[in-house]
Amino acid sequence: MPTAKGLNQILLVGDSLTEYGGRVEDSGWAITLNSLYTRKMDVVNRGFTGYTTEWVKHILPQLLPPEQGSSSNVALVIVFLGANDSVLAPNTQHTPLEKYKKNLEEMYHTVKRHSSYTRFLLIAPPPFNDGAWEETCAMKGRSRDRDPEQTALYSRACLEVACELSVPVVDLWNIFTQDPRPPQDLFSDGLHMTRSGNRVILAAVVDMIKRTWPDLDPLTLPPILSHWSSVNLDNLEDAMQLPENTL
Repeated sequence: MPTAKGLNQILLVGDSLTEYGGRVEDSGWAITLNSLYTRKMDVVNRGFTGYTTEWVKHILPQLLPPEQGSSSNVALVIVFLGANDSVLAPNTQHTPLEKYKKNLEEMYHTVKRHSSYTRFLLIAPPPFNDGAWEETCAMKGRSRDRDPEQTALYSRACLEVACELSVPVVDLWNIFTQDPRPPQDLFSDGLHMTRSGNRVILAAVVDMIKRTWPDLDPLTLPPILSHWSSVNLDNLEDAMQLPENTL
């Protein structure tokens, strides 16, 4: 079992829905997740705006440490991709549906080849506000590049891959479509999240982590090192040693 000094990592891999999840001004889901794990685990945001599974599958091996235990262990990889794969052909981002599924499977196997101990979580692409996104595209001088029915196909495909791999998945399509609030409360430009939308993603991700892996629950994980009031000042060097963490 891999052992490393310091904090284990949660690696977030995705597109702009992950990259923008690091925005403080929007109370991004990724940066808030990082806050929940302060002094417990390092949440590493590797979201790449506009990217697809076809591109990110080549990046993923480079995001994993050369050797588990070299500096930190990746305890959990969260893959949140598909919003760009599902754009309409012939857009350059478009990934055929079956290829999208194969890419997700390939990313899972990349993680497991790296470390069989690392957990893997998929997030299925959410819906979007079609009318607002069409206006956003028009303001940028672009034609509408997405269709709700097509995005729904990719979201369902992600669920199918999760079932085939026996890994957990956050079904954002179902969660967002059941939310009673109007779409403009959840999506800032039709596609990306408002603060409320980010809170929806955060709650869903944390709930899935807690239910699937109780040992990774941010509320019950102990913080690294002692509280300042209980530090052993008579043996300070030993007291300041980072603990060895295992997966």
